[in-house]
Amino acid sequence: MKHSGIFAAAVFCAALLAGSATATAAGLGADEFKQELVGKTITWHGEKNPSVGGKAVFTNDGVQKIFDLKGIKGMTEDTGKWWFEGNKICNQFKKIRKGKKACQDVTSLGGGKYRMGSSILQK
Repeated sequence: MKHSGIFAAAVFCAALLAGSATATAAGLGADEFKQELVGKTITWHGEKNPSVGGKAVFTNDGVQKIFDLKGIKGMTEDTGKWWFEGNKICNQFKKIRKGKKACQDVTSLGGGKYRMGSSILQK
């Protein structure tokens, strides 16, 4: 479904960016996020809708690219920016969410897996 796919991609992108300067019980800290995920190609899928997903890269200069998108009608990639606000990681894309900002928590699930909003990330 077009709208649920775009929403899942938006939630994923927002969620990839949650964190704080130090780790908390609720989420991955900014330092851990940068160490664990920045500069690496990450695969992701919707937790409740695993047919929606793709790959993502967060760069050191604040660029976020998502590509090889599946389950999102009419969209195969998008580019935006990411940053931290307090204990949340935020992002804003050119197409996803019509360019609106979103901020979410990222939680480590262990074994190189993370929950970001309603998406599961794997490095």
